[in-house]
Amino acid sequence: MRNFFSITHKITLNMIIVGLGSCIVLGLFLYYSSRDAMLSRTFDQLMSVRTEKENRLEKFFSDRLYDVQLMAEEEEIVEVFNMIEKRRTDDKSSIIHLKKSWMPYHGNEYFSRFYFVTEGDIPPYALPLSGDSLVLMPVNDEIKEDRLDSLNTYCDKDVCLLDLDKRDHPVGLRLLSPVYDGEEKTGTLMAVIPVSSINDIMYEDNPHNGLGSSGEAYLVGSDYLMRSTSRFKDNSVLSEEVNTPGVKRALNGKTGTDIFQDYRGIEVLSSYSHLSVRGIEWAVLAEIDFHEAMIPINNLRNKILFIGVGIGILVFVLAWFLSGWLSKPLVRLNRAASSIAEGKHPPQLAIKSKDEIGELTSSFNHMAAKIEEQKQNLRLSRYQSLRAMIDGQEKERQRLSRELHDSLGQMLIALKLKYQSACEDDSNPELLNLIDKTIEETRRMSGNLKPAELDEFGLKSAMQMLCQVQAELTGIEIELQVDIFPEQIGDKAKVYLYRILQEGLNNVHKHAEAQHVNVLIKSRKAAVFMGISDDGRGFNPENDEVVNGFGISNMEDRVSLMSGRFSIQSAPGKGTQIRIEIPLNDMQ
Repeated sequence: MRNFFSITHKITLNMIIVGLGSCIVLGLFLYYSSRDAMLSRTFDQLMSVRTEKENRLEKFFSDRLYDVQLMAEEEEIVEVFNMIEKRRTDDKSSIIHLKKSWMPYHGNEYFSRFYFVTEGDIPPYALPLSGDSLVLMPVNDEIKEDRLDSLNTYCDKDVCLLDLDKRDHPVGLRLLSPVYDGEEKTGTLMAVIPVSSINDIMYEDNPHNGLGSSGEAYLVGSDYLMRSTSRFKDNSVLSEEVNTPGVKRALNGKTGTDIFQDYRGIEVLSSYSHLSVRGIEWAVLAEIDFHEAMIPINNLRNKILFIGVGIGILVFVLAWFLSGWLSKPLVRLNRAASSIAEGKHPPQLAIKSKDEIGELTSSFNHMAAKIEEQKQNLRLSRYQSLRAMIDGQEKERQRLSRELHDSLGQMLIALKLKYQSACEDDSNPELLNLIDKTIEETRRMSGNLKPAELDEFGLKSAMQMLCQVQAELTGIEIELQVDIFPEQIGDKAKVYLYRILQEGLNNVHKHAEAQHVNVLIKSRKAAVFMGISDDGRGFNPENDEVVNGFGISNMEDRVSLMSGRFSIQSAPGKGTQIRIEIPLNDMQ
């Protein structure tokens, strides 16, 4: 966890969060700002198209209504109605041929045909073209009776407009104007505007007209049926129902823009308004698919994501290098502090900057030097205390050894001699034998306290005799292999080595329950090596109570006084191995 959440990682993570966070905020701002701007621009386009269509429709209907009004005032038209009336009274042929000059408006491109309706005359008369003549003839199935019933009252004084009705044939808008002969109304002139004329204004299939490839402009009547041809559905006039929110709002007289599903169930951007012309109420709509309108926004989004990924990679690389550069002095300080915690003395750290980190490095160097100085003082104090304690123990042992040898030993010998002189016949051999054993045990104890062999025969012979005596006393088979020791080993070092071996053999006898012990002592030019291994029951070296109780600490203390290294390996049921290495320079 410490390595994973190191200061380098934290600085890198913070820089990435700040950098990418800024990029994300900026990207979102650009995206939504551009999205709103693009939607606003699209709505403005739709409003422009709708307004243009609406103005053209109003102009178109205004012009056609004016045309019909002028036609109704022409003398030729009045004469046509008189001819129709004369024919009805004279009961002549139903077909009347007129010259073209009598009908100057017969070729108007916006009308499909004309009807002449006299007062109370059912059916009306039509004026289709036949050759070079205009033929006035009655029509039996063009206009339904219920549509004609309202003509005289609905269009009595002014020009009016009738909405599309699927019952009419042909389907088209009816423009009606009353015809007067003087003050007397003689009939009604009706011109038919085909749906194709409306489609010429509303229908668009050019993708460059502002509606793209999915947009359209269309009309919807008050019955929610289409009044112009759909771009996507054939035969949609008076058959396709459009009951969208935009149509409802437009028929209620509102103008606006919104996003909703159109009559195809596709989400669109829509601009809607209300159109009212001489008796008709229509909704005018201009729409484009939301998906198409969002294509530039989606392209911008993809570019922002692509640039964001590139910036993210760049931010990560820069953050990694910058964090490494910023955290490198702190990492050096951390490693140096860890070295101090592990008991090592780190070298003085180089001060590479004159900022807070440089001051911290300088303070750390000063602290490390103080710690090392105190550690050296403590080590020296402990060394002196430990040496004084161990040397004091040796002196006390020597004193006790002399006391046992010179005082108690001599007293026991004198006791034996007096007993022998008092009992010349040795009447009590057991007492005499006990006195001899006591004298021998006193000598052995005196020898253990102050091994005279070290002074008389040297370290190697003293160790051999120690192993031999231990083997005889304990019954443990002890195998000793020892080299000739270098001459530069001092007297104190010899005593320390002897005591280390003595303590090790005593531990085996008291605790190991071993059958065999191997002792290997080798000397080299630079150091002396000692190994003591047994086949006993072993123990757990991590158990401090066991280790301290086995006297191992005494062995470690003596090794440390000679600047040596001490190691122990053991496990329950697998015996114990002790390894000691002491440099010759510290054995003077």
